[in-house]
Amino acid sequence: MIAAIYARKSTDDSDRSEEARSTVRQVDQATAYARARGWEVDPRFVFVDDAVSGAEWKHRPGFNALLTTLEPRPPFGVLIVSELSRIGRDTVRTPAAVLQLEEAGVEVWSYLNDARISLSDETAEAMTLLSSLASSWERRRAAQRVHDALRRRVEAGAVHGGKVFGYRNVRRGGFVYREIDPDEARVVRRIFDLTLEGYGVNRIAKTLNAEGVPAPRARGWAPSAIHAMIRNPLYDGLIVWNKTQKIKRRGTNGIRRRDPSEWLRREVPDLAIIPPDVATAVDARLRVRSERFTRWTGAAGGHTLALTYPSSFVLTNFCRCGECGGRIGTISRTHGNPRRHKLVRFYGCTIRWNRGASVCSNAVLLRHEVLDGAFLDAIRAAIGDDLLRDAVARAVTLQRERQDASTARLRALAHDLRETEQRVDRLVDAIATGGPIEELLERLRTERTKRTALEEEQKALRGHRGDQDEIELVTRLMARAAELRSLLGTHVPQTRKLLAAMLVGPVIMTPIAEDGRRGYRFEGRLRLGGVLTGETRETLVAPTGFEPVSQP
Repeated sequence: MIAAIYARKSTDDSDRSEEARSTVRQVDQATAYARARGWEVDPRFVFVDDAVSGAEWKHRPGFNALLTTLEPRPPFGVLIVSELSRIGRDTVRTPAAVLQLEEAGVEVWSYLNDARISLSDETAEAMTLLSSLASSWERRRAAQRVHDALRRRVEAGAVHGGKVFGYRNVRRGGFVYREIDPDEARVVRRIFDLTLEGYGVNRIAKTLNAEGVPAPRARGWAPSAIHAMIRNPLYDGLIVWNKTQKIKRRGTNGIRRRDPSEWLRREVPDLAIIPPDVATAVDARLRVRSERFTRWTGAAGGHTLALTYPSSFVLTNFCRCGECGGRIGTISRTHGNPRRHKLVRFYGCTIRWNRGASVCSNAVLLRHEVLDGAFLDAIRAAIGDDLLRDAVARAVTLQRERQDASTARLRALAHDLRETEQRVDRLVDAIATGGPIEELLERLRTERTKRTALEEEQKALRGHRGDQDEIELVTRLMARAAELRSLLGTHVPQTRKLLAAMLVGPVIMTPIAEDGRRGYRFEGRLRLGGVLTGETRETLVAPTGFEPVSQP
């Protein structure tokens, strides 16, 4: 029997056992357990989530990849974990995940307990629910312990988070305390002075990067870092803690704003870097900016910001700069008469745009419609005959494998149904001859339920088997490939969905200059099998080289 493995390591202190602290150790011991039981572990079906909380369900790539293998039929019959808490630490979602695996025909086994994790009967269901409840309680208690420990540090004036620019952390006794770093403090004062002079966060970041001022991160100063610094009350000698609370919404992390009455404030005048008059002036300037922004985006007839992410630009979030690795995104510039200016969108390196030329040398800006068209033309050209033949051949092979698996499963179902019918007949005869009625009726109900499930699976397999001629399949796939070429670029949301399914990793865009013309050379990888067959988990990958794009 083929076995899969799932290993997870958490990000907090709720994982107390040594077993849970290393996904490598979990995989090794699960593999040894499988061998001892005569199961074969396929490396393709080893799923790992490192540094993922047991309360996180949405952003869990390893477990989500495991779930995608369950349709149409799982390629393995057993899933091995160290213990139930590796699947999750949620009283409701963890048993639901076990149920989903069992309904797909996968048994879940714990190698620590040498026992099956199941909901198949009353005893197993009770054990699974109680274990899940205990794990959920432990996670909540761990969060409470962390919160109480942080409160004690804040009340003592100690460090309750990471490093803050402008200070160095020094251990004294049982806590770590902050001390002002003179060199970094001078940079902080300059940032506040530039803010008072009217500099925006982008301009401050570019200025500091151009001057080679050491930044908190290796890639230079970022506008987001400047934004956070000029709003940090610690530079004014005030610690403000407990403003927000991490919560879980829809299976992932969320933030709840606490009421100001719950905030914990502590004055630390020894850590003040900014003079009080400067801090007050900067705060007043930020308040004026905030009011202007509110008027522009508020409900009083002004514009509103679109908070949904489906982008109106084709390449957003798909491309990376070949010089610095930053994101290639849209950059707005005005064009024409200043009094009646027109906003024009370009694609360019956002790192260069936000942090300056000293961080990235890529100064190429191309209008979004030009680069979108050239990019999609390159994709269409890359979907050539060789790539299509490989994708179609792979689809035909998958079709044969599915048909073989369906045939074998149908034979097994027919055998199981015959045996179930025989058991039902024997139980009916036993009831007729006056056996123990209650026990026999219970067994009869169980067998009839099993028979119904087998018949439903048999019906579904026969309806989904889809035996079709290979020539018909090839014709259909080639027609879909032609349709794919025509769909690219006709509708931005649809095009973005197609690109998300086709692109393997980001596309690297390297700036080029030829004959006084600037542009980009694309380098990326495509996969077509999943797009053609409608299966996003198809892994056929073909390298593609994209042609240069140029614009005067």
